[in-house]
Amino acid sequence: MAKKVPYALKISADTRARLRQFCDERGVLQSHLVEEALAEKLDREELLEDTLEFKRWKHEEPHRRPFEQYRRTGSERTPKRSYR
Repeated sequence: MAKKVPYALKISADTRARLRQFCDERGVLQSHLVEEALAEKLDREELLEDTLEFKRWKHEEPHRRPFEQYRRTGSERTPKRSYR
């Protein structure tokens, strides 16, 4: 388990009240909910950046094979040749 460190930030009073009410009603620790939400948001932002980068590559390198060809399942792949 990663070591926990303090981290302070300022949020609006409305958001703070909503967070408190949400966690109290569901019995969730606020720190856990905030940590999970931040991690999820970071993952989504990284995925968005990767997607935009793939789109840029597709535009810059139109001669490359389409991504769908790399996603084929094993049954659709051509069998490997036997050299015996």
